[in-house]
Formats: sequence, structure tokens, C-alpha cells
Amino acid sequence: MEDPTNIDESVAVCPICESNLKKGERIHSAVFPGENERIVYVYGCPYCYKKINSYKFNIDKLDPKKVKKRACPVCSGRLKENDYLIGKMWDTEVKTHLRVIGCIKCRKHNN
Repeated sequence: MEDPTNIDESVAVCPICESNLKKGERIHSAVFPGENERIVYVYGCPYCYKKINSYKFNIDKLDPKKVKKRACPVCSGRLKENDYLIGKMWDTEVKTHLRVIGCIKCRKHNN
């Protein structure tokens, strides 16, 4: 199985496990409607979120030593399988941007 930490062909980085994603590998998220900034829940990538149904990739076959732990980039807290990050997403002419504002645990305590 390929090493998710290889940055040679990386096109994106998972904000939860910091794995480098290659072309075609996607981050599972839920985007809520909005005018400029939209709220987004980020669940993870094929390397850290088991519920992604992919015919190309099976996380159970990946060497556990090559998968980084799921963690919030804001509070550094460990994320369980069903936990997610909360962020704000906006578009520019060049690309779509995502700013992570916390996980369900640290955002709950800061509201």
C-alpha cells in the first residue's frame, strides 16, 4: 500500500491527519449553504475516515504505522471516528479556501 506521507504527488493535505492527498483522493465534508462564507464539517480523508466508500482504497488494508492519528489542528485534541472539524469555506477566482475554527469538542467549549 502507498505511503500517505509521500509529498511528491500531493495536491492537498488532510486537516485532520495531515496525510498528503493525491489527485482523485478527496476529503469527506458537508458544506452548508451561505452567501460568502459557508460553514463546513470536515470528517476526514481516505487515510483517516473509515466511512468513505471507495473502490480504490480500503483503510483497513493500510499499515496502521503509516496512518497518523486524527487530531484537531486548533486544540490538538484526539478525534474519535465520528468526530469532525468545523470550518469556514469561501471561494476566490483561483481556488476554494478552508479555515478550520475547531473541532466539535473545542468549539463547544468556546461558544
